[in-house]
Amino acid sequence: MEYKSIGYQTRSYADSSIKICGGSFGGAIDMETINRLVNAQFTVTVKPSGRAVFIDREGREVWLSVTVDPANTALGVEALSKYRVEKSHKKIEKARHGRKQKKRKLHPYLMD
Repeated sequence: MEYKSIGYQTRSYADSSIKICGGSFGGAIDMETINRLVNAQFTVTVKPSGRAVFIDREGREVWLSVTVDPANTALGVEALSKYRVEKSHKKIEKARHGRKQKKRKLHPYLMD
């Protein structure tokens, strides 16, 4: 189990364009951690339609969304590794060739 910080946010159930709050919750990226988050921050009620809905601490019906940091994924780790290698190579090349000198502008009287 790898420990990560999971980002989450809630939006209004009635109008999902309205963000209510956001935060982070520590733990592995798995359902056990999601259940700990839900148990710590929300209750669940069932609407007359039979749909389960999260209720936040202030009694509002909300949608709960979880975000994943791309750096915590296998593709993200690979991309960051490539980026660091490329950055290192550029730094080495820059040191090897020296810094490029700025072109000096000549005074108009010195130009032919």
